Amino acid sequence: MRRGDLTELAVWVGHYVNQPVGRRIVRMLVIDSKSYTVDIESRLAFWSLRRDVIETVLDRAARRGELRPGVRPTIALQLLTSPLHTFALFSNDDVDPGYCRAIADLVTHAVSTEA
Repeated sequence: MRRGDLTELAVWVGHYVNQPVGRRIVRMLVIDSKSYTVDIESRLAFWSLRRDVIETVLDRAARRGELRPGVRPTIALQLLTSPLHTFALFSNDDVDPGYCRAIADLVTHAVSTEA
C-alpha cells in the first residue's frame, strides 16, 4: 500500500488537532454521555466523514492490489487516528508531522500486502 495516502491523511489529522478549534472538538467528543448533554449527531457526523475518507483510501489501495484481505476500514481509521487524538487529548503540545508519518508507516505496514 502506498504510504503517501495514509501519510497525507495522518498529517492532515495532526494539523487539524493542532488548531484550537480542532483540539476543542476532539476533546468535546469524549464527554461522558451519562454526565453531560452530548450532541450525538455531531459525533456521528465527525466519524462518518472520516470513515468515508478512509474507505476511499482503502478502496484505491484494494484496486491496486495493495490491501490485505479482510482489512476493516473502521479499524484502520482507529489505528491511524487514535494515537493522534490521544496526543491531542492529553497534551497541549502540537502533534509533530514526523509523529504523524511514523503512525502512518505503522498502519500501512499493518494493512498492506507488502508486510
